[in-house]
Amino acid sequence: MKNKNKLKLLLITCCCLCYFYSFSQTYIGVSLGRDYAHTKAAKNVNVRNIIHFKISDKGYSIKSFSYGIELEQVVSDRISISLQSSFTHKDVNAFIFNYIPFVEINFDYYRHSLLVNTTVKEHWILGGGGSFGMLTNINRVLKDREENIPYLGNKKEAGALAYVGYRYKGLSVKLSYYGGLKLFSPERNTNKITPIQSINISVNYRLKILNKIRIGGRKVGCPAMD
Repeated sequence: MKNKNKLKLLLITCCCLCYFYSFSQTYIGVSLGRDYAHTKAAKNVNVRNIIHFKISDKGYSIKSFSYGIELEQVVSDRISISLQSSFTHKDVNAFIFNYIPFVEINFDYYRHSLLVNTTVKEHWILGGGGSFGMLTNINRVLKDREENIPYLGNKKEAGALAYVGYRYKGLSVKLSYYGGLKLFSPERNTNKITPIQSINISVNYRLKILNKIRIGGRKVGCPAMD
């Protein structure tokens, strides 16, 4: 009985793999966008030698350009799964008054997302999934001096991303929302900002790198998504 169940499971797995690969299309894409982020001072920062900490940027006003790359795997005529990575550099107006006052913190921000995407009607696309981010090269800018000084260690961030877009052939425009859920730091009490929230508007271009797969010596076509 156990062998029969194993055989059934093997047959189901083979059928799923055959279906997946027979409809396989793989794309690689790049994006250029404008990112509008929001963060604020964490509640636990006014301790010890820090007299006052404040972020003066209000709402989604921390602006920067973003650059991305995406690998997308089509699994049916309307569903695809993609791995997306993006980069941006943030300059945040932040005031800290203590022995060494400064007026800005800046950092590099990397985000990696695993997304499930769907095509609605003909050209409209929707997607969403989980994200993992990294804040690196966190520096401070001293008051009255244009000088970057290392400030905090690298941080990790977990969050979720959702988007809506319009695609025509290989070109698309997307409006995305990212919500950071939690910041992780190797040191205690060093998360001086809350997880980042952001709105992103981007132009994307994707190129098909795999279209058909040979099965039994013949090519199997794929349903078009453009």
